[in-house]
Amino acid sequence: MRRAETPQEIAHTRTVRAETVLTGRVDLRGYPHRHLAVVSHNTHAAALMEAMASAEHLSQWGWELVNMSNVGGTTTIMCAVMRRTG
Repeated sequence: MRRAETPQEIAHTRTVRAETVLTGRVDLRGYPHRHLAVVSHNTHAAALMEAMASAEHLSQWGWELVNMSNVGGTTTIMCAVMRRTG
């Protein structure tokens, strides 16, 4: 398991790993931006499922899915772009 990103890193890069979201190692209440990219690095099917599960999890906390796509033409990196609704 990788270390969790700090709130400062997440705010600076505007990204968070799906693994961090799904393991509950992130608190986005202080996140200063409206949009956030949730990135999953995995095999194709697992990356898609992990990104979708993260989007579903964040929807409980006032975030909505804007778009989902693979990154850089690879099927092993999926990105869910989220928007804060509140």
